[in-house]
Amino acid sequence: MNKKLTKQLDRIVGSENYELNEGATIEQIHAWEEFHKLSLPETYKELLLTGNGGDLDGLILAELYDEHKAYNPEKDLYIEPVIKTMYAEVTKDKHLIILAMESFGDLYFLHVDNEFVYHWSHETNKVKKRWKGIEGFLKTYLDEDEVKLFF
Repeated sequence: MNKKLTKQLDRIVGSENYELNEGATIEQIHAWEEFHKLSLPETYKELLLTGNGGDLDGLILAELYDEHKAYNPEKDLYIEPVIKTMYAEVTKDKHLIILAMESFGDLYFLHVDNEFVYHWSHETNKVKKRWKGIEGFLKTYLDEDEVKLFF
């Protein structure tokens, strides 16, 4: 397992401010990959096995679609290729998937080939590469969130 990711997941699981959904199964992950004809990075699979989506104090982590779960539009965000969503005009990259969304509308995308995490600003409608890997994205977000908690 990725040690840097494990450290960030331990921070999430150990905090009362964050809530992860129950982890996905490897079968659910493989079904998603087969349906979308995309392979998810191993690090992202580790995250999904620990928590299939969740709420990190206003940052909604996308989850694999579950037909047996009732959809809640206020807190459910599904992992899907950006090109198949209403955000397709933002980028034409077929290897970006929805990773997370801020409560104010900004989105984060994961590139399934190189694992870069991109930020899309709803105000400027621009996409910028921000992090090399989910671990860095989570660390930055959790560090910023902890600072906010003290004020």
